[in-house]
Amino acid sequence: MRPVSGSARRVVWITIAAAVIWGLWWWPLRWLAGSELGILAASTLVYGAGALALLPFILARPAAIRDGGPALWCSAILFAFTLVSWNLALIWGQVARVTLLFYLSPVWALLLAYLFLGQCPDRRRLFSIALGLGGAAVLFGGPALWAADWSLGIGDLLGLVSGGLFAATIVSAQKLPGHATALRQAFFALLIAAVATASVGGMTALTVTPPTPLTLAAAVVIGALVMVPGVVMMLYGGNQLEPSRVTLLLILEVPVAAISAAVLAGEPLGPLHLISGVMIVLAAVMESRPVLPHRS
Repeated sequence: MRPVSGSARRVVWITIAAAVIWGLWWWPLRWLAGSELGILAASTLVYGAGALALLPFILARPAAIRDGGPALWCSAILFAFTLVSWNLALIWGQVARVTLLFYLSPVWALLLAYLFLGQCPDRRRLFSIALGLGGAAVLFGGPALWAADWSLGIGDLLGLVSGGLFAATIVSAQKLPGHATALRQAFFALLIAAVATASVGGMTALTVTPPTPLTLAAAVVIGALVMVPGVVMMLYGGNQLEPSRVTLLLILEVPVAAISAAVLAGEPLGPLHLISGVMIVLAAVMESRPVLPHRS
């Protein structure tokens, strides 16, 4: 990789901060979901508050939206459903498991690049696919190997889906015509996510059981001051740095999420999590490293 210098160093630290925020995001999210709101109503408020917090920045340059083109709209839609599926995965699954499964996203990005962009993987990248999928197999099938019951939960499936959607977000933002900036991507993604969760039960839940003023204020603060910085910083890093460096920096979310969930929520962090985590992280590292040109 190229050395980081000047303003790029600031972008690196912003991306690292985003990884830490997302590694701890499950905590306020579960607190809100455990209140009278429930997950759909809480998500609707959090996404809506985030979109409102970004609205002044969008209104300041409304003409810039036209420059976004397909890159902006496709990446925003995909990232909206990345957020929805990811948050539901954190509620319905184990934090360590769904975080590890999300970080199969470099593998999905490689497969998408092959299917839609005609980029053929070399042997090293084929090995990274096998390693990443092997890590997922250990995480899913490991308990069966140890003669215990295992099942593929909805949280696990949503963790996989969110990782695939995030990979598609990156590919669409980089390869489609137009110019997708972090603020515009974040605003439209949060707006779409708010509409989606409101339409499938969030608005009904808010009507039937209105939140208390304290819960409502907490949801607004968490959406505007926690989710918005995390989303914008992650997308900003993805737009400013090469994908290899972004992938490596965001992997910091894995240990932050796993350790915090073990300490704060008492979730298991056993040998299978560690083995599958090492395999998936190594696959991401291998995929993120640039391919060196062949010497003649």
